[in-house]
Amino acid sequence: MNNVLSIEQLGHNNGQRYWWAHEISNHLGYKTYASFKNVIIRAINSCEKMGIDMADEFQPCIENNISTYKLSRFALFLVVQQADNKKEEVKIAKLTLAGVANEMFNYIERISKRQELSDNERVMTAAAIEHGLPNDQKWISIFKDRGYRGLYNMSLNDLKKHKGADGLKGTLYDYMNTFELAANSFRAELTAERIKRENLNNTEDVINVALDVGQQVREIVIQNTGTPPEDIQLEEDKINKAKTKLKKQRSDINQLKFDES
Repeated sequence: MNNVLSIEQLGHNNGQRYWWAHEISNHLGYKTYASFKNVIIRAINSCEKMGIDMADEFQPCIENNISTYKLSRFALFLVVQQADNKKEEVKIAKLTLAGVANEMFNYIERISKRQELSDNERVMTAAAIEHGLPNDQKWISIFKDRGYRGLYNMSLNDLKKHKGADGLKGTLYDYMNTFELAANSFRAELTAERIKRENLNNTEDVINVALDVGQQVREIVIQNTGTPPEDIQLEEDKINKAKTKLKKQRSDINQLKFDES
């Protein structure tokens, strides 16, 4: 296993600290750089969705005949965040980065999960329409509501009241913490997979799957946390405010070190 402190030692200097993507790939436990490239792509997408110019953080380069990227310190945060949590090396790297910039790392995690949820909801809705759900807003709203009812044991409107979010602007998702966003993202992803696997072809069955999957995810959340999803506390700041704070913190990233050796 790689040394927990070597992530800083892997850095290079040309007036500013940077890291080679292919060297980080090995450090995070990926067997080949080719298998790591999807992580880089997701990190770049994450950067752009935050409204940050990826060209400032990810510079395509050729190093020792390898087509790679020169990563800024901020880009390295994004790459580690997008890496495979099942790898022990990734877990260690995340703990290391969170240890030196916990607030910023939490912002990155939350923003990433919010985007992942949006993507999975689009896939879920597309799958439902392909398998029998009428393609109009009324039926799409009913379908999504069944998923909320399964997970939260109440409608979306009742959920807003329960969470004290009646007066908040924007969608409720924009105020959820990372864990609750992940639970909803998993619900959406699993619903899409169930619809496709069972090859459904009518509205009623599609809607029932949304309810059933929501109920299953609800049980998982309660069994593992002891807290019903509807009682998970919302964040004080809307996701857009988190993005603004992250952009401000980004300017200080190059002053950080990833270890204290």
